[in-house]
Amino acid sequence: MANRYLLEQVFSYFGLVFWSLQLAPQAWKTYKRGTSTGVSVWTMFIWSLAGLFMGVYNIGLNVAIALWIQPQVFTFIAVICLMQEFKYQYHWSNFKTTLGFATVCLIIGALEVGFLFAYKRAESDNNQGALRLFGILPVIFILGGFLPQYYEIFLTRWTL
Repeated sequence: MANRYLLEQVFSYFGLVFWSLQLAPQAWKTYKRGTSTGVSVWTMFIWSLAGLFMGVYNIGLNVAIALWIQPQVFTFIAVICLMQEFKYQYHWSNFKTTLGFATVCLIIGALEVGFLFAYKRAESDNNQGALRLFGILPVIFILGGFLPQYYEIFLTRWTL
Protein backbone atom coordinates (compact mmCIF):
# COMPACT_ATOMS: atom_id res chain seq x y z
CA MET A 1 0.00 0.00 0.00
CA ALA A 2 1.27 3.45 -0.88
CA ASN A 3 2.25 5.94 1.75
CA ARG A 4 -0.76 8.28 2.15
CA TYR A 5 1.38 11.25 3.16
CA LEU A 6 3.60 10.86 0.09
CA LEU A 7 0.59 10.58 -2.23
CA GLU A 8 -0.99 13.67 -0.65
CA GLN A 9 2.21 15.63 -1.23
CA VAL A 10 2.66 14.51 -4.83
CA PHE A 11 -0.93 15.08 -5.92
CA SER A 12 -1.16 18.37 -4.05
CA TYR A 13 1.66 19.73 -6.20
CA PHE A 14 -0.15 18.59 -9.34
CA GLY A 15 -3.20 20.44 -8.05
CA LEU A 16 -1.09 23.49 -7.28
CA VAL A 17 0.18 23.67 -10.83
CA PHE A 18 -2.92 22.73 -12.76
CA TRP A 19 -5.80 24.16 -10.72
CA SER A 20 -4.28 27.36 -9.41
CA LEU A 21 -2.75 28.42 -12.72
CA GLN A 22 -5.82 27.76 -14.87
CA LEU A 23 -6.68 31.46 -15.07
CA ALA A 24 -3.17 32.57 -16.02
CA PRO A 25 -3.76 32.12 -19.78
CA GLN A 26 -6.91 34.24 -19.50
CA ALA A 27 -5.01 37.00 -17.71
CA TRP A 28 -2.24 36.89 -20.32
CA LYS A 29 -4.69 36.90 -23.23
CA THR A 30 -6.60 39.84 -21.78
CA TYR A 31 -3.37 41.75 -21.22
CA LYS A 32 -2.07 41.10 -24.75
CA ARG A 33 -5.40 41.93 -26.43
CA GLY A 34 -5.96 45.00 -24.28
CA THR A 35 -9.61 44.07 -23.82
CA SER A 36 -11.59 41.78 -21.58
CA THR A 37 -14.60 41.52 -23.85
CA GLY A 38 -16.44 38.27 -23.31
CA VAL A 39 -15.14 37.71 -19.78
CA SER A 40 -17.63 38.16 -16.95
CA VAL A 41 -16.60 40.42 -14.10
CA TRP A 42 -18.96 38.47 -11.84
CA THR A 43 -17.25 35.18 -12.65
CA MET A 44 -13.88 36.54 -11.55
CA PHE A 45 -15.40 38.04 -8.40
CA ILE A 46 -17.16 34.80 -7.47
CA TRP A 47 -14.05 32.74 -8.15
CA SER A 48 -12.03 35.10 -5.95
CA LEU A 49 -14.44 34.27 -3.14
CA ALA A 50 -14.13 30.55 -3.92
CA GLY A 51 -10.37 30.77 -3.43
CA LEU A 52 -10.90 32.57 -0.14
CA PHE A 53 -13.05 29.80 1.29
CA MET A 54 -10.93 27.01 -0.21
CA GLY A 55 -7.88 28.55 1.48
CA VAL A 56 -9.64 28.59 4.84
CA TYR A 57 -10.77 25.00 4.46
CA ASN A 58 -7.39 23.65 3.32
CA ILE A 59 -5.48 25.47 6.05
CA GLY A 60 -8.06 24.46 8.64
CA LEU A 61 -7.73 20.81 7.65
CA ASN A 62 -3.95 21.11 7.91
CA VAL A 63 -3.41 19.37 4.58
CA ALA A 64 -0.27 19.50 2.45
CA ILE A 65 1.38 22.91 2.12
CA ALA A 66 0.84 22.91 -1.66
CA LEU A 67 -2.89 22.80 -0.96
CA TRP A 68 -2.49 25.87 1.26
CA ILE A 69 -0.75 27.72 -1.57
CA GLN A 70 -3.06 26.54 -4.35
CA PRO A 71 -6.14 28.65 -3.46
CA GLN A 72 -3.93 31.66 -2.73
CA VAL A 73 -2.43 31.56 -6.22
CA PHE A 74 -5.83 30.93 -7.80
CA THR A 75 -7.36 33.88 -5.92
CA PHE A 76 -4.40 36.11 -6.79
CA ILE A 77 -4.83 35.40 -10.52
CA ALA A 78 -8.63 35.71 -10.26
CA VAL A 79 -8.19 39.16 -8.70
CA ILE A 80 -5.77 40.09 -11.51
CA CYS A 81 -8.47 39.08 -14.02
CA LEU A 82 -11.08 40.98 -12.00
CA MET A 83 -9.01 44.15 -12.04
CA GLN A 84 -8.36 43.71 -15.77
CA GLU A 85 -12.13 43.83 -16.18
CA PHE A 86 -12.26 47.20 -14.46
CA LYS A 87 -9.27 48.49 -16.40
CA TYR A 88 -10.50 47.51 -19.85
CA GLN A 89 -14.29 47.55 -19.53
CA TYR A 90 -14.68 50.47 -17.15
CA HIS A 91 -11.54 52.34 -18.27
CA TRP A 92 -9.88 52.57 -14.89
CA SER A 93 -6.46 54.23 -14.85
CA ASN A 94 -3.36 52.16 -14.05
CA PHE A 95 -3.15 53.80 -10.62
CA LYS A 96 -6.80 53.11 -9.81
CA THR A 97 -6.48 49.52 -11.05
CA THR A 98 -3.35 48.91 -8.95
CA LEU A 99 -4.96 50.49 -5.90
CA GLY A 100 -8.07 48.38 -6.43
CA PHE A 101 -5.97 45.24 -6.79
CA ALA A 102 -4.07 45.94 -3.57
CA THR A 103 -7.27 46.78 -1.70
CA VAL A 104 -9.09 43.62 -2.85
CA CYS A 105 -6.07 41.47 -1.97
CA LEU A 106 -5.88 43.01 1.51
CA ILE A 107 -9.62 42.55 2.10
CA ILE A 108 -9.55 38.93 0.95
CA GLY A 109 -6.47 38.29 3.12
CA ALA A 110 -8.13 39.83 6.17
CA LEU A 111 -11.31 37.85 5.56
CA GLU A 112 -9.32 34.65 5.22
CA VAL A 113 -7.59 35.23 8.55
CA GLY A 114 -10.92 36.03 10.21
CA PHE A 115 -12.63 32.99 8.70
CA LEU A 116 -9.70 30.82 9.73
CA PHE A 117 -10.26 31.89 13.35
CA ALA A 118 -13.95 31.05 12.89
CA TYR A 119 -13.00 27.65 11.45
CA LYS A 120 -10.69 26.90 14.37
CA ARG A 121 -13.41 27.99 16.82
CA ALA A 122 -15.95 25.71 15.11
CA GLU A 123 -13.39 22.90 15.24
CA SER A 124 -12.75 23.38 18.96
CA ASP A 125 -16.53 23.50 19.61
CA ASN A 126 -16.92 20.35 17.45
CA ASN A 127 -19.44 22.20 15.26
CA GLN A 128 -19.50 19.84 12.28
CA GLY A 129 -22.10 21.91 10.42
CA ALA A 130 -19.84 24.97 10.34
CA LEU A 131 -16.86 22.87 9.28
CA ARG A 132 -18.87 21.33 6.44
CA LEU A 133 -20.00 24.81 5.39
CA PHE A 134 -16.38 25.86 4.88
CA GLY A 135 -15.90 22.79 2.69
CA ILE A 136 -19.11 23.27 0.69
CA LEU A 137 -18.80 27.02 0.02
CA PRO A 138 -15.78 26.76 -2.32
CA VAL A 139 -17.59 24.19 -4.46
CA ILE A 140 -20.71 26.36 -4.63
CA PHE A 141 -18.67 29.42 -5.58
CA ILE A 142 -16.58 27.61 -8.21
CA LEU A 143 -19.64 26.11 -9.87
CA GLY A 144 -21.70 29.27 -9.41
CA GLY A 145 -18.91 31.30 -11.00
CA PHE A 146 -19.62 29.62 -14.32
CA LEU A 147 -23.19 30.92 -14.47
CA PRO A 148 -22.38 34.61 -15.15
CA GLN A 149 -19.84 33.55 -17.79
CA TYR A 150 -22.40 31.41 -19.60
CA TYR A 151 -24.88 34.26 -19.37
CA GLU A 152 -22.28 36.64 -20.83
CA ILE A 153 -21.57 34.21 -23.66
CA PHE A 154 -25.29 33.80 -24.31
CA LEU A 155 -25.82 37.57 -24.44
CA THR A 156 -22.89 38.39 -26.69
CA ARG A 157 -22.76 35.06 -28.55
CA TRP A 158 -19.02 35.28 -28.04
CA THR A 159 -16.87 32.18 -27.71
CA LEU A 160 -13.58 32.42 -25.91
